[in-house]
Amino acid sequence: MVRNHGTRRNNGEYQGLDYGYTCAMPSTNYRMSEFHAVLGLAQNKYLRSFIERRNEIADIYNERLSKVDWLQTPFKDDNIKQTYWQYIVKITDDRDRTETLLRLLDEYKIPTANAYSPLCHEQEIYKDYLSPNGYKNSEEFITKIFSLPMYVEMTDEQVHYICRTIEEL
Repeated sequence: MVRNHGTRRNNGEYQGLDYGYTCAMPSTNYRMSEFHAVLGLAQNKYLRSFIERRNEIADIYNERLSKVDWLQTPFKDDNIKQTYWQYIVKITDDRDRTETLLRLLDEYKIPTANAYSPLCHEQEIYKDYLSPNGYKNSEEFITKIFSLPMYVEMTDEQVHYICRTIEEL
């Protein structure tokens, strides 16, 4: 844990769903080797094309999924250039996120992720710094968001398949 940001992967009720990481101790990541540095330098020349491709994927998601009445897509502004490390959407009705994600995974083979779960205030190392008022908004919000697949190797066909599946849900 000392070399991995003080974190450990969380176990969860359902096989195949991402339950995030728990930060058990203050730490950092000291694992960069010379090989990783060289790899990073070599990949740097592709950075613009990687970001461009991620934006192309996000544009397809935005165009198709903005019409889904139970889903909110990420805020987009033409003055902001996103890198789309993740593409996070929000469920806007009363459907259960876990049931929805299990259906996407089991029936349609679409993996998702529970972004930013558990929340910072649920991490043991922050217990001494918490507000006595609680974090109701955060706790409610986190149960409604999830990440869709986002990586530069995705084909347009894969992105459209994900969109079509969500539109049909």
